[in-house]
Amino acid sequence: MGKIEVGTGVVMIAVGLVIFFNLLPYFNQFFNLGGTEVRHNVDRQVTELRESNPRHYIALLASGMEDIPFM
Repeated sequence: MGKIEVGTGVVMIAVGLVIFFNLLPYFNQFFNLGGTEVRHNVDRQVTELRESNPRHYIALLASGMEDIPFM
């Protein structure tokens, strides 16, 4: 193989990876590749905490840990 073929292959792989990573969020919407379910669970837990115990919710906001699953 010559330099031109190797260079073309590298460029094609790079372009394919760029396209893949740009389209990944759209794939995730349809195939649920992971992460979204965890985020929904955390959102639900934060909402439940906010409604059931506002003092703990305010303390959670003040600590900057709202995005961490805690239950």
